Amino acid sequence: MFGELLEKLFKRFLWFPFVLAFISILGLVWYTLSQLDWENLQNTPIVVILVVTVLSFLVGILLWWSYKRTARSLNFTEEFLEINEEIVKNTDAIDILSTIGNLIAKCLREPFSKTNNRHTFHHICWMVRAFMINKKSKDPKVVLFIPNDAETHLEPYGWASHSMQIQKFTPIISQENSAGFTYMTGEPYYLPDVNDPGARFEYNNHSDNSFHSLVTVPVKCGKEVIGVLSVTGEEKNSYIESEDIPYLRAFANALSPLVSYHLSGRKGVYGAHREEVGSKRTEDLRTV
Repeated sequence: MFGELLEKLFKRFLWFPFVLAFISILGLVWYTLSQLDWENLQNTPIVVILVVTVLSFLVGILLWWSYKRTARSLNFTEEFLEINEEIVKNTDAIDILSTIGNLIAKCLREPFSKTNNRHTFHHICWMVRAFMINKKSKDPKVVLFIPNDAETHLEPYGWASHSMQIQKFTPIISQENSAGFTYMTGEPYYLPDVNDPGARFEYNNHSDNSFHSLVTVPVKCGKEVIGVLSVTGEEKNSYIESEDIPYLRAFANALSPLVSYHLSGRKGVYGAHREEVGSKRTEDLRTV
């Protein structure tokens, strides 16, 4: 039983044998020192003094090795935790993309409904918000912008964690603000601090929400930009550009079919198409 316990400790903690040896030698040194006659130290045999000196030196060496092994084990542990965190994040992203696909497929199979589309946009924005929560931004806010009919402003069609006042915020399509810049250029835009000089940022006068970081990514249909996904962070540098933007790009791409469907339906293109599909299905059923 004791042997199995030691074996598990040796496998789990690489530095354990060194600590064990250190404790053993330290105990031997303490025992040796306790046997010395400190009042008549000059009468102590030179051999005893040499033994104590050598043992103390060995204790120092083992202490140094234990420190190195412990530091190395801690580094391995940190690396493992980082890898594990990345795996968990990738798994969450895959789950969200799968759910988005199912939600959009359901919308595409049903008759065109702006209300249903909006509910789906809201649902997806809340999933994106949950994914973007981190140590620096515990309450990120997400908005999906879609251009108006005149394509002069961007309108919020789905959001998460924002108040209803966000509906009044319709940024102009211009390179002066982040959403407009992303819509016009088709490029993501990351703003570590919205108060930086020259930042492409437009304040929302209808909202009391405060944030310091901002990320916008385009929603594309082929090469055409049809919307913008925007995420804010509570603190400066809330996100890591090289890590978070690829995830947001994936979510925006997954959103693309529903945004395209919504825009086409809003213009009345899908109305006749859905009726034609419905009548064809009815004829097929009658034939069968």
